[in-house]
Amino acid sequence: MNVFINSERRLRAGWRVLLQFILFFVVLIAAQLVQSPAAQTSNPLGYMAGSLVYLAGMFLVITTVSRWIDRREITDFGLRVDQGWWQDMAAGMAIGAFTLVAFAVIELTLGWVEFSTVPQNPFNVAVLPAGLLALLNLTAVAFGEEITFRGYQIKNLAEGFCKGMGERVAIVVALVLTSALFGMAHLLNPNAGLLSTFNVALAGLLMGLGFVLTGRLALPLGFHIAWGFFEEFVFGYANSGQIPANSLLQSSVTGPDLWTGGLFGPEGGLLILLFLVLDILLVVLYGKRGDRNPRIQTELAVYRKGGTSPV
Repeated sequence: MNVFINSERRLRAGWRVLLQFILFFVVLIAAQLVQSPAAQTSNPLGYMAGSLVYLAGMFLVITTVSRWIDRREITDFGLRVDQGWWQDMAAGMAIGAFTLVAFAVIELTLGWVEFSTVPQNPFNVAVLPAGLLALLNLTAVAFGEEITFRGYQIKNLAEGFCKGMGERVAIVVALVLTSALFGMAHLLNPNAGLLSTFNVALAGLLMGLGFVLTGRLALPLGFHIAWGFFEEFVFGYANSGQIPANSLLQSSVTGPDLWTGGLFGPEGGLLILLFLVLDILLVVLYGKRGDRNPRIQTELAVYRKGGTSPV
């Protein structure tokens, strides 16, 4: 057996995942090299350029590896845009927005947070451009992480495991492994800990579930964007240890760190853990809408040369 090349004369799944993961970090570092100095000098154009470098870089990575490494269509990674795409994205955004709004309301009711109505706006631009800057940045981050941890990794790992354990089990194993990797990837963030790592992994499981039940990245992408936008820009919370560059409100969290997440942000506390469990149920219910039962899209584990996996 060839360690590097499979029977289809393609690079084996594990090597493909490793290569794409390395390229993901290369793009991430390049974007930060552009964006970080701009944030420090309050340069809105430079900050926007960093987001565009991230977004364009990840699109270039996925189109390149899909054509030359995977030898499949980019749509196989959940990027097939049709009518169902927009429905899934709207559902994901609704769940993400609901979660952060409800979280903030509960913290405010319990006296665990205080919000200042003075915007945090180091770029000295109007509220609308500030919001668009945040939305562009969070969209780029969401796209980069979703295409990497969900679309690419689940697809390839499920394909690699499929021959030994069957399509459905392979997808479940890939979902669990990529969710764990997603959590561990955030261990390097400021103020990370065991609970925050578990919560981020659970969020990865939630978003991965949205992918494997629909066959599209739209639901997890919408959820990721809305979560980040309401967390960072609307309420001014730290996002997985990262302090927002600009926000509509400024938050001062005074509640117990165990429940609020403290300096790591909502993802570091027990309160958001309860919401994540609820969100998983909402995603399953969405998959069960109408007369159909939620089912894993087993086609995700199948390789079709030059073709698109049906949804």
